[in-house]
Amino acid sequence: MKRLADLFASPLAEYRPVPQWSWNGDMTEARITEQLEQFAAQGCGGLFAHARSGHITGYLTDRWFDLWDFAVKEARRLGLNFHIYDEFICPAGVAGGNTMAEDPTLAQREVNLVPFSAGRQHGEVLLPLRISGDGRAEIVEKDADATHAVVMSSGGGRNAPDMLNPQTTRTFIRLTHERYRKKCGEAFGRDVIYMFSDEPMILASRAGLPFSRRLQRDFLQDHGYALEGEKLLSLCLTREDSPQVRFDFWRTVNRLFNECFMKPIHDWCGENRLLFTGHLMEHEWPSPSLTPDNMANLRWMHAPGEDLLGFQFSPTRPADNGMWLMNLKELSSLASQLGRSKSMVETCGARGYHTAFEHFKPCEDFTLSFGVNIIDPHLAHQTLSGIGKYDWPQTMTDHSPWWNYYRAHADHVARANTAISQGVERNRILLLMPTTTGWMHYTGSGFDEAGGQTWKNKLEWMRNTQIGLVMDMYAGQFDFDLGDEFILEEFARPEDRRLVVGERTYEAVVIPQAMENLTASTLKLLRACLEKGLPVYSLAVPGYVDGRPSREPADLAKAAGWKQFADAGALLRELRRQISPYLARPDGGAIAGGLVWRRAVGSEGTIWFFCNPWAEPIVADICVAGASAARLDTARGTMEVHPVERDGKSIRIKLNLLPRGHELLLVSDSPEIAGAAPRRTAPRRTPVELAPRSIQRMRPNLLYVDYGDLEAYGRERRDVNTAAADTQNWRWQGFDGNPWGKQFRRTLVDRPEDKDTGFAFTYRFTIGKDVSRTTLDSLRVGIERPWLYRIDLNGSAIEPSCGERWFDEDMRSFAIGQAARPGENALTITARPFHILCNIMPIYVIGDFSLTPADRGFAIVNPAIPAMGDWTAQGMPFYPDRVRYEYAFSLPNQAGGLVGRIPSWEGSAAVVLLDGREIAPVMHPPYECEIPGPIKAGGHALAVDILGNMRNMMGSHHIDKHPLRWTYECGPANMPPGKNYRLDPTGLFVKPELFAT
Repeated sequence: MKRLADLFASPLAEYRPVPQWSWNGDMTEARITEQLEQFAAQGCGGLFAHARSGHITGYLTDRWFDLWDFAVKEARRLGLNFHIYDEFICPAGVAGGNTMAEDPTLAQREVNLVPFSAGRQHGEVLLPLRISGDGRAEIVEKDADATHAVVMSSGGGRNAPDMLNPQTTRTFIRLTHERYRKKCGEAFGRDVIYMFSDEPMILASRAGLPFSRRLQRDFLQDHGYALEGEKLLSLCLTREDSPQVRFDFWRTVNRLFNECFMKPIHDWCGENRLLFTGHLMEHEWPSPSLTPDNMANLRWMHAPGEDLLGFQFSPTRPADNGMWLMNLKELSSLASQLGRSKSMVETCGARGYHTAFEHFKPCEDFTLSFGVNIIDPHLAHQTLSGIGKYDWPQTMTDHSPWWNYYRAHADHVARANTAISQGVERNRILLLMPTTTGWMHYTGSGFDEAGGQTWKNKLEWMRNTQIGLVMDMYAGQFDFDLGDEFILEEFARPEDRRLVVGERTYEAVVIPQAMENLTASTLKLLRACLEKGLPVYSLAVPGYVDGRPSREPADLAKAAGWKQFADAGALLRELRRQISPYLARPDGGAIAGGLVWRRAVGSEGTIWFFCNPWAEPIVADICVAGASAARLDTARGTMEVHPVERDGKSIRIKLNLLPRGHELLLVSDSPEIAGAAPRRTAPRRTPVELAPRSIQRMRPNLLYVDYGDLEAYGRERRDVNTAAADTQNWRWQGFDGNPWGKQFRRTLVDRPEDKDTGFAFTYRFTIGKDVSRTTLDSLRVGIERPWLYRIDLNGSAIEPSCGERWFDEDMRSFAIGQAARPGENALTITARPFHILCNIMPIYVIGDFSLTPADRGFAIVNPAIPAMGDWTAQGMPFYPDRVRYEYAFSLPNQAGGLVGRIPSWEGSAAVVLLDGREIAPVMHPPYECEIPGPIKAGGHALAVDILGNMRNMMGSHHIDKHPLRWTYECGPANMPPGKNYRLDPTGLFVKPELFAT
């Protein structure tokens, strides 16, 4: 037991979180060292670094690789790994636009249906059509008779290369992978372990169908008939032979995607001591338009992955997360079948600036429960200047008030990951995925005019029924994996009453309701399984084989061992009778309440991970095989005996999981577990009276100013939101909009400066008439990249060089007390000439003041002493940092220890202090903190620091949607009243409780 206990107490770097590190500004050696030291201090195990919106340094330039090499060496010094993310954001294969710049002939092509008009440029017309009023289409010979045309044109934008062309990947590898190898190949396999490809997709536009002359040639070679004329029409529009043509089409596309992209990357990584990882567009299932077959494509990753970001996962109830559960089942099944020791999930990000531990833990516990052992949190931004602040926030960096307390969460992830990774999951039931059925029905939305929405309705039905069955089996605690037909074709073989798939063996196969099609290889395998005595449990008898109508599945369904069921409930009842789940209630029934679980069998016993990512508690009596159990404490890194009730060869365990709660248990067949400490008994608690002493804001207050007046070239826009003004200004400067999403250094950063350009933007804020001189003297203003502007406040110049770094490496704060005045204040930034780094962004007024809602935003007034309750309603609507609530108490006798409880609060975290000394952060129910003793008798001070909410500082304050740039641009036309700003309540709402032990 020593090995598990030691690993658990001090987890290795490989089990720790590996954040996505966003190099989204002008990266420097100093900032690299600063942030890497923070990542190490906060318990991370490594980083994936990549360029993102706002990047200045120059992706794939010599400077990029020099900094990257420097980061590898600094990470090594700090005990961190440093991995390759192979793209500028995503999708992989683009090389930040360099793939297409290198060879424009690699442009992605697609076919679409468009209205036809003589002389109009459609692209290349492949089929001129006449579509009648009832939607029927026929090919016509004369353009004059055509109403529509199937045309081939560039798809997915100017930077999207053809992922079905092998030259794309050869170019991509040469431009990206080979340059990393040349720069720091000696670190591959040691400090640099993973190569991450993010969302490579076969068609970026999502509207048409991928197409090219090369694809037509490959299709002909694969299937013996040409994809043109009537057959092309059957691919695009629904006709009698469409299932066959579409199946053949996507089979070729699937093969080419694997052979042209996935396998070459896999092989290159293998040859260079790297593990190929990343994820595809798995959430689109059963649509093949972006990823033809997720499991068959992930087969080529050494460490296959998925995506489960914060805006996707809902810590509410299982029913809100069906697709993510099925995706993770695909991932865990594939990893198990192919013996992949590593799997990855990109987690948590993109939810918004309010995201913190209450969102991190349920999302990552859910992910860990599927055996994922590369936890890849998204995102950690280098800078929040410019549009980087609008790039899928939150951020795991020193911008966030909770960042210095991330270590506690990282330790939990690392310890849970360590324990789960010491065993393997072995499931006995295989549920088939009806992926190729979706192939038969799919056609792009670009063809809806002629085909209606019937294909979408069909795919939606498939999606819902398959997810429903997966969730029913999971909720019933069935141990099952998902089976992909092409994985089965390559790795499956029948044995006596068993089906072997790679490294796993199954005792039953389930055919889902949505499975209308079988590949010929799957049909052959099922026939062989039935002959070997393996039972097949079926909710449907497929009517197609390889997309062709066939009676063979119906004939096979008459064989002994094929068990047909009218509904899922009947099937699952019979399955439970035949293959009893490893996890159940003591009476053998299913455990209700949405329990999330993982069973991993290792050399030291069986690891059980139970968690509750949902909004309601889970209380359950469970029964598992074994004789004893030990509880692994992910906060302390300790292992102690866990109480159980013996029942023959099984034990009964009581679970009481609060929301976000978990239990991590080692269950052994031995009556005692060596190395497990005796169970700690809960000490008697004696209430201690707390007397309020003070409430204090620990940092200066903020006023967020996000509206103003834009002037350039004789044009103006008054009282406009800064995000909308920024977009407008870029257009006035000759651009399509803010260009910093993805760019070439040579076409943007190195763009020649035009001395005749410029603009001015005036921010207006109000100071109350009774504000004291002391308050005025405290005022400062925070401005992004002030060195680019002339800055004036009420006509008085502010010297840009006298600012102090504030909040971000590209922000400076300036004292403005002498120029500020009661009433309206106007701060103007003027760029003459316009500089490519000029972005119109909010400013902050900083100081010792309070805010009161006004007709336009908020007005600065004299500071008020904070009180218990929501501080956003107490003059601090934008304050993101910490407020300290201090209490006095006295102990009549020495106490063995104390327990503090914080019953009601809102914020990103709470921190408990005793006599001015920080004890620990509090993040999750029951919101308690143990204060170790002894604590001497006499007077003491207990303080609770509530850490604020980044969304209150950063927005969006006007719309509650995906936190991207457009969310900020969608603000009201003019600055709204302060009462209309969206704010998250923050503060301590009830006095804390204290107990002596």
